[in-house]
Amino acid sequence: MAGTSTVSAMQGQARSPVAPIASIAGAVGYSRGHETRPIDLRLEANECAFAPPDLLGRVSAADLGRYANARDLERRLGALWGLGPEHVIVTAGADEALHRLCIVTLEAGRRAILPDPTFEMLDRYVRNSGAERVAVAWVEGEFPLGAFVEEARKGCHAAFVVSPNNPTGLAASFEDVRAVREAAPRAAVVLDAAYGEFGDDDPTARTLALPGTIVTRTFSKAWGLAGLRVGYAMGDPAVIGWMRSTCEPYPVAGPSLAAVDRWLDEGAGTVSRIVAEVRRERADLASHLRALGARPTPSQANFVFCGFDDAAWAADALASLGIAVRRFDDRPGLTDRLRITCPGDARLFERLARALSASLRPARIVLDRALGGVGEEARRGLSRRGAVSAADGPTRGEPGWFITARPEAIAEARSAGMVPIVIGATPGDPRLIAMGASRVIREPGDAAALGIVRRDADST
Repeated sequence: MAGTSTVSAMQGQARSPVAPIASIAGAVGYSRGHETRPIDLRLEANECAFAPPDLLGRVSAADLGRYANARDLERRLGALWGLGPEHVIVTAGADEALHRLCIVTLEAGRRAILPDPTFEMLDRYVRNSGAERVAVAWVEGEFPLGAFVEEARKGCHAAFVVSPNNPTGLAASFEDVRAVREAAPRAAVVLDAAYGEFGDDDPTARTLALPGTIVTRTFSKAWGLAGLRVGYAMGDPAVIGWMRSTCEPYPVAGPSLAAVDRWLDEGAGTVSRIVAEVRRERADLASHLRALGARPTPSQANFVFCGFDDAAWAADALASLGIAVRRFDDRPGLTDRLRITCPGDARLFERLARALSASLRPARIVLDRALGGVGEEARRGLSRRGAVSAADGPTRGEPGWFITARPEAIAEARSAGMVPIVIGATPGDPRLIAMGASRVIREPGDAAALGIVRRDADST
């Protein structure tokens, strides 16, 4: 019944006599994506989940019964950055700050400059404003200052520098931000520094000294409080005042504000330790990916953005081992890339590294004896990936693949750290995928269906 009601509601929405504004006609709401395989290590959203579990439990009952007042936290954040409270606004995550900035600076007939690709919600807010969106390509290399400045000199009302950028991890310098500021003297220049703590050089303090400039930051990333939804914007007091005049008067819940205030008292040492660990992992992850034949982008964030010969296979194989990473199937030009969050924990990082090895460069490929033989072409293709052997079931040892027709062997393979590839009556069988299979193919001799051996099979 629930499914029928949902379909009816969707059909009713499609027939609605109400028309949306032109800038959002046809727009689709944000989706984190839904992985049907059992996942217990989430590395797709750049979260750092290390805050003490009792942080919210220490919030007073009074914080539950009153509307939240963010002014105390705004004063505290201002003092940390050497600013008065009129220069700071606390928001429901840094994305709400970006949304407010778009509301107060952009509309139809105005112009905004931003990197491409960049934070998905920023791109959405600019589009929804009705302003002309000027996207400057920045997939690799240094910040495209020349192109940014060229567009800024044509005239703009907002220029967004996202550094470190999401999803690439690439970083701009303070000199880049200053040059954009000088090229667009009457525009709001925004530095989105959500991942600033992870960078080797955080330009926030110097950027705040520039006129007409705003910096957005968050407690969701390095501070490990994504679930509390607390961010803030700092800078030009006139722009901050405009931001305060729009949207909700109480955007952040009282318990969230109280928890952040307490974590500022207690968490600085923990945050510094986690940031240092993430930086080490970031370098090690990039090195490991290169050794496996992948193409990581130099990152200054808490993740690595990486190109793969078959990104879908890499993501599916990792998911079969319980690890979710960010895919970009719906982003033209990025479909061969994945974004992998650094977990900030040595044990979890070792699990990730081992799963990547099992997925991309298996030391062994084990055929379930219950399968019988496989086609010669498939065996040749598989043998180029690793040693092919037969066994009665998966065993712990060197990372690799286990190819089976037995659904019950999926859990056995996952437990052994082996990527389960299943022979089923229906390719892509959702029931077997939900059990954790990386791929479901029709027969063991179907090398092309494996995808992962496509290049090898083509060369035979």
